[in-house]
Amino acid sequence: MKKQILRGVLCLCLITQLSTVGFAQKATDIPNISVIGNFLYQQPEHDDADFSVQEIEFAFQHTLYPGIRADIFVALHEEENETEIELEEAYLTLDNLVDAWVPNLPFNPGIGAIIGKKFIDFGKWNSRHPEQWKTVDRPLPLQAFLGGTEGLAGEGFGLNYTVPTPFFLQLQIGSWALPDAHAEDEHGHGHEGAIESVQYDDPITTARLWSSVAISDHQELEFGASTLQSNSREDDANLKRTLNGADLTYTYEIKQFQYLQLNAEYFNATYADELGESPESQHGQTFGVHLRFNKGYDAGIRYDILGEHGSQSDTITQTAFYTTRQLTDTFKVRLQYTSSPDLENVATLQFIFGMGPHSHVLQ
Repeated sequence: MKKQILRGVLCLCLITQLSTVGFAQKATDIPNISVIGNFLYQQPEHDDADFSVQEIEFAFQHTLYPGIRADIFVALHEEENETEIELEEAYLTLDNLVDAWVPNLPFNPGIGAIIGKKFIDFGKWNSRHPEQWKTVDRPLPLQAFLGGTEGLAGEGFGLNYTVPTPFFLQLQIGSWALPDAHAEDEHGHGHEGAIESVQYDDPITTARLWSSVAISDHQELEFGASTLQSNSREDDANLKRTLNGADLTYTYEIKQFQYLQLNAEYFNATYADELGESPESQHGQTFGVHLRFNKGYDAGIRYDILGEHGSQSDTITQTAFYTTRQLTDTFKVRLQYTSSPDLENVATLQFIFGMGPHSHVLQ
């Protein structure tokens, strides 16, 4: 059955692209279709080497109306030697909610909206796809607090408002329900990757305030604060799980295509290991130094810390060293070595390529 679905998806992509040739005058009715490939060759320190097609992602994107867009991301990946099809995201973006409903109103606060299934906007990392990461994997705190190795996605809506200030300042709020794929086990954990991930109960409410300030012509500072609360309608505080975070990014442009970037992100989660127990706090941090030498090469270091909680009695640390060769705007190769006194050391060779308009996010 899954093979038939896969063939159907591929045929749909081919037919749609071919139809743009014969009906160029109706190109606005045809969505932009892109394909992103993510291949990994990994050599663990104490295990056999492994090559895997980590993910093939299809992106369907289209402008439905001025200021209203539709984005759909479908991923194919292997789990237990079987090809799984997953709807990663499917959402509408309304740049201006009031203007879309009643155009040209004299009073328009400029509130935007996102409706559908989307990676939740928390911190700098969670809303990004693998092709947008600077490293092969996600930092340990994100794996623990935000959906394991892939990310935390919710179905619902989010609102955003750009505050009228001399510098950029945006407020985002959202209300989300979790798909079945993120359902928790009896202990409130997921089991994706080397780190157990905290799982949340519906409904989830989120808020994020972030800003970007140009310090000079060559320097920029971004900072933000995020909060998440699950089971927000529950009166008993012991049954709620909360996550708060702060992030900071400093970018110094040395010259064209060359920059230095420093980033740090802090997390503090409050949750119980077992249902009925009193919640305990757990912290996490991730720090990064990234240097882009030119349009073709970059390198960096990432250091992660995950604090103790419940049955995890020790703090876990991990360091990732990586370098990336950007051969074209849509194809890059990354080499990463991940070292940890608490987890398996792994060397990884990653190939990421793209075809179509969405593939330019690889730049």
